[in-house]
Amino acid sequence: MSVARSLRVPIVMFGLFALLIAVAGCGGAGPVEVEMVSVSGIVTYEDGTFPTASNRWISFEPVERMQSLDNPKKSARAQIDEKTGQFVMSTVRNGDGVIVGKYKVVFIIYDEREDGTKVPMVAEEFSKAQTTPIGEIDVTEAAEELKYTIRKP
Repeated sequence: MSVARSLRVPIVMFGLFALLIAVAGCGGAGPVEVEMVSVSGIVTYEDGTFPTASNRWISFEPVERMQSLDNPKKSARAQIDEKTGQFVMSTVRNGDGVIVGKYKVVFIIYDEREDGTKVPMVAEEFSKAQTTPIGEIDVTEAAEELKYTIRKP
């Protein structure tokens, strides 16, 4: 038997093994597809002004945390524009939207002093999912004109 022929069998076997691994995959069916929808809107204080603090965020916190890979739940956030109060929600990439599901809406708005002290610029109950007066929202479809009114501390 020639050297070329004796090497052909192991090479063919290795190729078939590699093909089998590639086709079968390793560890499941791959990434879970989630339905995402575009969500945007505007935030104002009760007096009609916009939050102008150095840090201005709106966050959608999932009511149910991730139970399994088939049921992904992830927070979505957006920076609030200081001139217009507008926001566009993001989950993974900038402006990609929100995973369909139920959320609590919270606001992280504060100024940071030179010494690192954070000065809240929104009433405390708006900054926690457990106490937010906004209540629970059910994101099932795109929403581009949400309006939230918040209180100053």
